[in-house]
Amino acid sequence: MLAQSGAIDRYVAKLTGLYPEDPLQAAFADMVAFHVTDFMDLFLPTWTMPAEEKVKARQDILAGKGGEKLKQLEKIIEKAEAEGGGWVAGGKLSYGDVVVYTYLSGITSPIMDGIPKDLLNAYPALKAFRNKVAKLPAIKAYYDRATEESRASYKPDP
Repeated sequence: MLAQSGAIDRYVAKLTGLYPEDPLQAAFADMVAFHVTDFMDLFLPTWTMPAEEKVKARQDILAGKGGEKLKQLEKIIEKAEAEGGGWVAGGKLSYGDVVVYTYLSGITSPIMDGIPKDLLNAYPALKAFRNKVAKLPAIKAYYDRATEESRASYKPDP
């Protein structure tokens, strides 16, 4: 048995070739994965709040620490684009990229009351990055088959 999502993520990434072999590039992949995990963790207390409190709390998070985390992530993604390859770890798709895509898609899904569905319009580099990953053939094919409303946000923007 294996516990802890981060450990499972890295284990699967190693099995699938999505975990960089170079230690520095692996650290970059981990860095962005942990960054977006920290971002999403800000929202954990909101899950048990009454609906009206939940919406306000999530909006407050985005106006404060959550917005700061997104700005930091946007700088990381812009740097990756500027340095070639456009991926966060050595110019090659890694699990870090997939984690960023997953969380950016999830934060704008219908289950996140109080989060604007067009949130990423304020972060053009993040929006473009999410769409780039969403258009990868295997990911696109998977979400093309997904019919749940909550999975619509994982598809490329029209």
